[in-house]
Amino acid sequence: MPFTELIFPSVKPDKASIAEIESNWPRFAKQLTVPNPGLICAFRGWITFEDGQDVRDDFKEFLLFEWNKKESFDLFVGSEQFKTFQGMIRHLLNGPPMLQLYETNVSPHDAAAASRVEIVRVTLEKEGDAVREVMEKMEEGGVGVYGQTINLEEEKVVVGILEDEETADKISSSLGEYGRVSRLVVDISPMPFGDEL
Repeated sequence: MPFTELIFPSVKPDKASIAEIESNWPRFAKQLTVPNPGLICAFRGWITFEDGQDVRDDFKEFLLFEWNKKESFDLFVGSEQFKTFQGMIRHLLNGPPMLQLYETNVSPHDAAAASRVEIVRVTLEKEGDAVREVMEKMEEGGVGVYGQTINLEEEKVVVGILEDEETADKISSSLGEYGRVSRLVVDISPMPFGDEL
């Protein structure tokens, strides 16, 4: 199964920090992705709506990576390369980024290749078969990419990544009984990495 990482950096919203992130992004991206043999694809974007609220002015950056296996993610997060990357951007962030790794049913590549994606996350509050039931509802509802988080010890989260707003509306409203449903709309594009840089 594919391993999909959602990354939520907490970029400082001041103009100088934003300008530095943008002007230095090619250098930052290279440090993050070269070499990175476990990385299959990478996307970068900005959250435009969060739970129905327009957040475009908040500069909420978003990254989506696909890994070949969980061990590649673990090795990278513990690597000197990642520590160097963190040192390069630390002064531009309000705190450490939130990293969510999911084991998904299919690669996120096709869904993320759209210029805008909908992300539905359910933080589960029910015990028992809730994970399986939520993923079945996502599949039945037409969500193309879905899976369960595998790196968060404190919470169980199921995510769905899709291109269709109408489907996201239906899925979001049908999952409230399982826990807290959050929804993001992300303007996204492929991020060059490896030999492309």
